[in-house]
Formats: sequence, structure tokens, C-alpha cells
Amino acid sequence: MVSARMLRGRIEKRQAGLRFSNAASKFMGRRSPMDGHEHARAEMDGRSSRMGGLLADLGKLARATGALIRDHAILAREEARQTGKRTAIDVSMGVVALPFALTALIMLSVALAVGLSRWLGVGWAFFVVGLLDLAIAGLLGLYAALRLRQERERTMALTREELERDRQMARNLFRRLAAPPPRAQLRPHEPLTRRAPGGEIHAAEPPADLH
Repeated sequence: MVSARMLRGRIEKRQAGLRFSNAASKFMGRRSPMDGHEHARAEMDGRSSRMGGLLADLGKLARATGALIRDHAILAREEARQTGKRTAIDVSMGVVALPFALTALIMLSVALAVGLSRWLGVGWAFFVVGLLDLAIAGLLGLYAALRLRQERERTMALTREELERDRQMARNLFRRLAAPPPRAQLRPHEPLTRRAPGGEIHAAEPPADLH
């Protein structure tokens, strides 16, 4: 049986992997400074490989996201099981202590009713003590119910928040991977022909350092 601590560690590793993939996609989106010809050549040579790599990255991302969501579901079940186990232990201890508490409550109620019977009479004294016991039991039961409800809502809210954060991270990474590559910006080139004074067109002479 996988413990909740091991599941949390696994989820943290998968989240770190998704963050690394997001950072890698950002880094791949940046281009090193090159001239226009090198940009165009790199764009044409890497277009096909980029498409294949994009499909592979999307497949890996989908598998990692699915595994992360499954780990979250397993963690939620494990936490619910451990919470149920702790609740069962607490309830069993309360059941064991219940007869002693009831005996003590009966003895105290009788003693209080006997003490009040001097001023209220026997019947009214027991009636007042019974109402007091019912009020205390109702307040304690309401407090316990509110605590159990808040704990369950807090656990579910944390699980939903983690799942939503993972979905947002996956959507951002999908968007970056599916975005089209940036276009290469070609620098303006010098003209290859020049016009002579007589109106004739001649090819530009090569630079002096090439002779």
C-alpha cells in the first residue's frame, strides 16, 4: 500500500517535471542571434524535425499529465482512508468511554436535582436538570458536526486547487508547444547590379580582398 507521503513526493516530482518542460519550451522559443540566411536555412532544415518533436512532446506531456491526475486521485483516496481510520479510532475510544460518561452524568444530574428540589420541588428540579443536559448535548453535537464538515470541505478544496493548478500548467505548456515557430527576419542585402553612367547595367564588382 502506497503511503500518502510517498504519493506527495511522486506528485511533487511530476509537477517539477512539468515545470521543467514549460521552461524548456520557453528556452526553445528563443533564437540565438544569426543573420538572415542562417535563420532561413535553420528554419527550413528544422521544420520537419520540429513537427516530429512537437508530436513527441505532446504525447509525453499528455502521459505525464494523466499520471499526475491519477496520482492526485490516489492521494485523495489515501487521505480519505487515513482520515476514516483516525475517525474510527476516535469513535471507538468515545464508545468505550461512553458508559462511564453516562454513569457520571446520571449521578451528577441526580445530585443536582436533589439539591434543587429544596427550592423547586422534586418534579421541577428533575425537569430543569433534564433540559440542561439536553441543551449541553445539542451544543456539543452541533460543534462536532461543524468540525467534521469543515475538515471535509478543506480537504476537498485543497485537492481541487492542486488539480486546477496542474491543469493550468498543462494548458500553458500545450499552448507553448502548439504555437507556430517565429519567422526568420531577413536582413536587407546590397544590390547585385549597378548602373553605369552611360545607362548600361553591370554586375557589381567583387570586393578587393577577394582578388
